[in-house]
Amino acid sequence: MTARLPWRRQPQGGFIAYPNGEDSPEQRATLFWTPKAAHEPEGAPEWHWLVEWEGRFRFADNAYSKQQGADRATEAWWLEIALADRREREERPIRVFINRLLETGLYDLADIDFQNLPQPQLAKLMDDLTAIWRGQKDGGSIYRKQIHEVIKVLSMELFRRRTLPADGRKR
Repeated sequence: MTARLPWRRQPQGGFIAYPNGEDSPEQRATLFWTPKAAHEPEGAPEWHWLVEWEGRFRFADNAYSKQQGADRATEAWWLEIALADRREREERPIRVFINRLLETGLYDLADIDFQNLPQPQLAKLMDDLTAIWRGQKDGGSIYRKQIHEVIKVLSMELFRRRTLPADGRKR
């Protein structure tokens, strides 16, 4: 069972919870009621909840009762924490790789297993490095040649993935 969020009534209506205390207002859950609109069917959810940790996650949904909304928000809070932690663990080697490349111009392509990197992460890395190389992100870099070499490797890997048959075996 997950720990309950510390819900409190808000003066302007609804409820709010600060899971890590009021010293961390960027980490919050809210629960509020809205009346049904005339066009909504009978039995439509009237309670809405949101869990948010600025910079890490934001997730919202509806519920049919105040208790159901509080329960779902509590479950979602702990699930989103776990997903954000996992995502950050998976992205850490990529961030280290990019930081080293931008700060020193040095890189070792063996630091990241590009062939086993999930498609969304590979595409994000490619987009980030391309934006840096073009000078659109992080003010550009003096190591444009090295960044371009890494972009070529990423591009070849993306091409390899696109041209592989559905079963993953080489032709």
